[in-house]
Amino acid sequence: MNYEITFIACPPGCHKDASTVGRTIYSPKSAVCAAAIMDGSIPKTGGLFGLIRTAGQPTYDEYKKVKGIAVNQGNEASWSFHTIKVNNPDFSKSDIRILDHEGYPDFEGRVEFRVNGKWGSVQYEGSNNVFARLACRALNYKDGTILNSKKDFCVDHKGKDYCGQEGDPVHYSHYTCAETDQQLTQC
Repeated sequence: MNYEITFIACPPGCHKDASTVGRTIYSPKSAVCAAAIMDGSIPKTGGLFGLIRTAGQPTYDEYKKVKGIAVNQGNEASWSFHTIKVNNPDFSKSDIRILDHEGYPDFEGRVEFRVNGKWGSVQYEGSNNVFARLACRALNYKDGTILNSKKDFCVDHKGKDYCGQEGDPVHYSHYTCAETDQQLTQC
């Protein structure tokens, strides 16, 4: 069987006003980022995913909306595609990321920065809502808050361990944030 894999990065909000033709196996008339969101290959905030090009289908079935995205019926196409999740958060374009308890990108969890090619976490001490807002806005979220700044909070948040691996670098500790245009962060 012949197929080709392409990696695609979608920006936040790429699914708005988008639809697909078919579900799971898509016609080339489909919005690829919408298909990736429907498949769970990326979140609605965008990201990197794999697109696998395969043989065309004689028809593509209509389906109810998935994650708010319309799935339309379609006729025969010369090729089709489906999407796959890329499970490597190191592919992040940004030098800041938020990881869930399993180490995958999410909107809630452990904040990490990439410095000289190495990812490191942020020590809880000194974290405040100004820092959270800056970090979240850097990731194209509207706003952010610190969930809890108590010591060892990452060990048991919602029954999960959000702490980094033992021995992982801590890039930022004892930092301060200022709300002026001239000095947004001091780390």
